[in-house]
Amino acid sequence: MLKRDMNIADYDAELWQAMEQEVVRQEEHIELI
Repeated sequence: MLKRDMNIADYDAELWQAMEQEVVRQEEHIELI
């Protein structure tokens, strides 16, 4: 479990990178449903 002074990037760099890539994907690719 993460402590309050930790962040995901310090705990799991691979997970953080995937989250950052998802943010970019969502911002750059508008999907109209």
